[in-house]
Amino acid sequence: MQFKLNQWMVVLAAAGFLHPALAQPRYSLTPLGDLGGGFVQAQGMNDAGQVVGIARRASGDYRAFVYSAAAGMSELPTLAGQESGAIGIASNGLITGYMGLNTFVYEAGAVRSIGPEGLSPIAINAQGSVLAMYGSAMRLYERSGNFTNLPTLGGSGNFAAAALNDQGVVVGQSRLPGDLYTRAFVYEHGQMRNLGTLGGNLSAATAINNAGLIVGTSTQADGSNRAFVYNDGQMRGLATLAGGTQATAVSSNGVVGGWSSAGAVIWTNGGNTVAQLNTLAPAAWNLSTVVGITASDQVLVNGSFNGQQQALVIALHPDWQGGDGRWDDASHWNYSGLGSLGHAPGQTQDVVIYGGTESATILGAADGRANSLVLGAAAGHQLLFRLNGGSTRSLAGTTLNAGAVLSGSGRLEGGLTVQSGALVQVGVGESMNLSGGAVAHNGVLRLQGNGFAQASFSSAAAFSSGAGSQMQVQNGNLDFSGGLSQGGRLSFSYGNSNVSGAVQVQAGGQLLMSGNSSTTFNDSVEVLAGAELRVSQGSSATFFGQVLQRNGAVFSGTGQKFYEGGLSIGGSPGLGLDEGSVSLGAGNRYLAEIGGASACTLACTVDESLRNQSFDKYIVGGHLSFGGTLKLVSWQGFSAHAGQSFDLFDWGSSSGSFSLLDASEFAHDAGTVLDFSRLYSSGEIWVLAVPEPASWMLMIVGMLGLVARSMRRRSDTCSPVVMPPHQEQIA
Repeated sequence: MQFKLNQWMVVLAAAGFLHPALAQPRYSLTPLGDLGGGFVQAQGMNDAGQVVGIARRASGDYRAFVYSAAAGMSELPTLAGQESGAIGIASNGLITGYMGLNTFVYEAGAVRSIGPEGLSPIAINAQGSVLAMYGSAMRLYERSGNFTNLPTLGGSGNFAAAALNDQGVVVGQSRLPGDLYTRAFVYEHGQMRNLGTLGGNLSAATAINNAGLIVGTSTQADGSNRAFVYNDGQMRGLATLAGGTQATAVSSNGVVGGWSSAGAVIWTNGGNTVAQLNTLAPAAWNLSTVVGITASDQVLVNGSFNGQQQALVIALHPDWQGGDGRWDDASHWNYSGLGSLGHAPGQTQDVVIYGGTESATILGAADGRANSLVLGAAAGHQLLFRLNGGSTRSLAGTTLNAGAVLSGSGRLEGGLTVQSGALVQVGVGESMNLSGGAVAHNGVLRLQGNGFAQASFSSAAAFSSGAGSQMQVQNGNLDFSGGLSQGGRLSFSYGNSNVSGAVQVQAGGQLLMSGNSSTTFNDSVEVLAGAELRVSQGSSATFFGQVLQRNGAVFSGTGQKFYEGGLSIGGSPGLGLDEGSVSLGAGNRYLAEIGGASACTLACTVDESLRNQSFDKYIVGGHLSFGGTLKLVSWQGFSAHAGQSFDLFDWGSSSGSFSLLDASEFAHDAGTVLDFSRLYSSGEIWVLAVPEPASWMLMIVGMLGLVARSMRRRSDTCSPVVMPPHQEQIA
């Protein structure tokens, strides 16, 4: 039995996610399972989706059970093996029911009895008050054990209590004088009130929500039964069917469910339509009556499966009905093809907004919620979803399919997937924030601000931009506090833009600055082999975080790059090529790793052995302005010898100098010193042997003579002396 029930759950879950263009109702149907005896009768459900009821064990006896989607069905404790049943559950999980002839309350894992034997429990609220019948007397038991006998509507007793809300309001059915007829009643503030009828002689209230909306059934003048809702002092009949209808449940949102001769029903479109739930059930199921409905439209139904009494939960999922509108406009939502339920989606529902064959604009709510959200449109059409300054929360994430556009200021929570053909757009002065889940971007992200009001976009979780994706920024602020993995193209054109958060450019990915743009990167940027960072003529990029130009990364364009936080090429010794102009600022640290006496070439990209025996080589095609710190580091234990040189830099032109030369982590043989005298003329550093003490004096005398001759030569010719490369010496 259990295996077959689970089969149905899988089949219907798959059917529930067909593309809305196929006009299939979307829902999921979940049987509760059983305790082995093939009999389950649900008695109540709260908004958390907890269900209580009675189930038969394989041994044939009956037990109270509690069910949740996470934990499944489990027995409640019983006393001395007595048969038991759970009858009601409160919004906070308190449960009431019976064990043998005793009424119990189940709270925090413990069972306690209340009242005398023979007390029949009906309902429990969050305050722990229990509604029960004792013979023909209706009683309301407080948590303390004190109870109140409810009055009647004039007859000899109350016919039946039915429901209790968290405010302590009771509804049910009571006898009139003479006991011939009964009427629906509401009891509050110590007073009984007759709710009347729909023209007949009998009525009964069956359920009440915390907003005070009452539902039930009344006879009409012709004697037929008709479901009603009672609110603001008025009873209104709901749409009915041949054979009559009866209401048995109402959600906190006001959705009404019940039964008819055709089986379980709910009322849609403001109560003007009766929707038969058996239209959603497979042939082996017969759904008889609705027991409860949550705020997120999970409908608890009793019925039969292959002739055996069972219970299940149907989760109704909403689809947009097309055209322009607002998220919180209930008339635009159709739930599982049954119609409008009078409210916008809830946080457990899988929501689809599909533009179909027409374009549409939807304005988000201040606090829109869903379990999942899918947006899309047919080819040649556009579905524009504007956050509208509010927050849209999708626990399992939002997916933008082709034709969908997410735009405007506001917050989207729960993660985002942007498929090819979809667009995320943020305009002048707008700010879009993504949080609570990772972003997988394969479409287009466009930020278009101006010089007076930038466009801002932020992602608190990891942002992955796939190959073929685009991000286009003009006067924009990008904040990737969860990090950006860039596999597509991120381009900046015109105006000033800022990027925060660590950026890693994957093979095939691009960072492009053009159109006289000025872009600032506040955190680390790593450009991997096969990736490109381009700054075109007239544009600039400033880096305040560490920049890692890995072997095989392409730094192109003739624009200007300013490094203020650190620059390293290779990641182990490597070759760094930059087509443009580079300024190493006062706060920058250039890291040069040295593992041998040969400069890295392009072969270092693929040859690890060569790489490990080489030194970093940095070639700038334009102007190289030195500044900040030069940090020399030995790679894999390398120690330099006298006579070795390391040509670290080449350039088109150069200026400036490092303010600090740090060789504290660079090893060279004892008796040698580093010569930096050629660094700014040829880019070289030499390792020189320290002269013997007697040689020092000769060297000093020689140098003084050289200086004197140079001065005379300069005086005679009135022109500076330019020494050939590599002939200067500093011991």
